[in-house]
Amino acid sequence: MENSHKNLMRNALSHFKKGEIDIAENIFSEAIKIKPESYQAIYNVGIIKLMKNNALEAENYIKKAFSLNSSDKYFSSVIDVYLSQNKVDQAEEFLNKWKNKFNNKIISMNNNKIIHQNELHIIIKEYNSFNGNYNDKFKEKVEVFTKKYPKNSVSWKILGNILYQKKNEKGKEYVDNLINIFEKSYSLNNKDIDIILKLGSLYTEYNFFEKSIGLYSVSKKILPNEHLIYFNCGNTYAKIGDIKLAKNEFKTSIEMNPNHFNSYKNLAKAYKDLNEIDKSEKVYNKMIDIDENDASGYRGLGAIKILKSQLKDAKNLLLKSISLDPNNTDAKQNLSICYFRLGETEKGVDYSKENTGVLSFSIDKKYGKFKII
Repeated sequence: MENSHKNLMRNALSHFKKGEIDIAENIFSEAIKIKPESYQAIYNVGIIKLMKNNALEAENYIKKAFSLNSSDKYFSSVIDVYLSQNKVDQAEEFLNKWKNKFNNKIISMNNNKIIHQNELHIIIKEYNSFNGNYNDKFKEKVEVFTKKYPKNSVSWKILGNILYQKKNEKGKEYVDNLINIFEKSYSLNNKDIDIILKLGSLYTEYNFFEKSIGLYSVSKKILPNEHLIYFNCGNTYAKIGDIKLAKNEFKTSIEMNPNHFNSYKNLAKAYKDLNEIDKSEKVYNKMIDIDENDASGYRGLGAIKILKSQLKDAKNLLLKSISLDPNNTDAKQNLSICYFRLGETEKGVDYSKENTGVLSFSIDKKYGKFKII
């Protein structure tokens, strides 16, 4: 039995080192069945649970391993798993209970972790209280924190979000610094979807397209089920003008999340840009099915109906769009075109007066001075 347990442990560790954590977890679990007091196997399952963001189960396994082997490593891991769930009080209570059993270096190191977490908790609480309207005093507080704890990805992300709100008012140096801050945060935690999306969007907005696509390509491997990575990547390709690749990214996003409205919206536009009108029409209809109170589905479908010369349907759809969003200039522009083609010139003039000059994404479909949007 001992040899069988050793072989399982050896096999599990081999898979773990290759990054095959699901296989490793299963084999470690088999080892525990053979030898229930195998604290190494129990601890490793706990670590894998933590890697899979299942902190509560991880806590149970790691505490069990510590109860079987009260080593420095396992002691510190219990503190870590508490703090990963923001259970600061339990971490502090656990440290105080065992502080006489471990040397001062270990106690001091773990006490510093708790102090760090407490300070971070205060920062996060204050950050959330501002609802996006951050003041300079708080910004300075976060800057002090990042200097004290330069390896904390959350504080760098918070600092980036504070600076992000004023990026349109500032120059190149400010934007470069903003990007550097999010790059720092990403370098410390490349699995934080919020950081990935914000950094990728910044790259795209300021025309660092290779960096943006590179970031999304890496992130797809790390977080293969995050549909927003594909959605954002599609937006980058669309801005470059590679509509076919953009279309594929939006389709993948929809496969992962069939209810993500904006993926349908951008896919419909991509199909229209590619002159795949029937496919675009189908997607706009799907948008209306998903959210019948969103104006954009009716606007887009109305534009398709103009392209297909189904003008009465187009008029009704565009009027519906405007009723849901009275400031929808795109729908008004298309409605003016529709009225002109229906011979309702006066109504067409009324809408065109306030909506001339709106650009189209279907450049080959022209009606007088107007283009279908």
